[in-house]
Amino acid sequence: MSDWTTGAAVPMLTREEYVAKVLREAILRSEIKPGERLDQTKIAEQFRVSRTPVRNALLILSNEGLVEMTPHAGAMVSEMQPEEIEELYFIRGVLEGIAARLAVESITDEDLALLEKLLEDLDTTDNLDRWIGYNKQFHFELYSAARRPRLLSLIASIHDLTLPYSRRYIGSEDHRRIASAGHHRIFEACQQRNGPLVEAAVKEHHEAVCKGVLGSCEQTELEFHKVYSIDPKE
Repeated sequence: MSDWTTGAAVPMLTREEYVAKVLREAILRSEIKPGERLDQTKIAEQFRVSRTPVRNALLILSNEGLVEMTPHAGAMVSEMQPEEIEELYFIRGVLEGIAARLAVESITDEDLALLEKLLEDLDTTDNLDRWIGYNKQFHFELYSAARRPRLLSLIASIHDLTLPYSRRYIGSEDHRRIASAGHHRIFEACQQRNGPLVEAAVKEHHEAVCKGVLGSCEQTELEFHKVYSIDPKE
């Protein structure tokens, strides 16, 4: 486990909130990968805290769906099966499609200018972390225009569950280009202020990304089996 606590500023949070925050960010950045065991003793040593705030932090992340807590086996980063990933992207497509449709009813020229600037940033950066940041900002700036905070909160929670898997997919420049093409279709529908069109564009975008994510997960599994000479049918 890498030392993702190095250089972290200490915010005004309780110990358990701070531990949960740092672990959450490490999981979402894939520094701690799906299926990886979380050793409470080692984590406590890294944060220089007792095991109690670590255990409470893991419970917080468990409630968010990022960590699985198993009696007598401890904690591990949640690892989803393909059908679970597919379901989450289906839900994302539905919820985010609705948010986008509602957003274009009241979207302003200033909102469109910001989305266009973010598209330019997405198209020009070759830094993966920046691309991920611009991507999230593009989507959430659009959905925020719907002015539905509870809907936005639901979308954010599901987005975080899929991020470790989508990050693996968009690590490829070709895949980022495919995703960016979807962003441009979404933006064009926003410019037309066409609700049904932007809703369809968002759903199609997530269907394409989901297909790529599942493909990248399958490829990773095949590479693992090849390295360790495991028959995937066993």
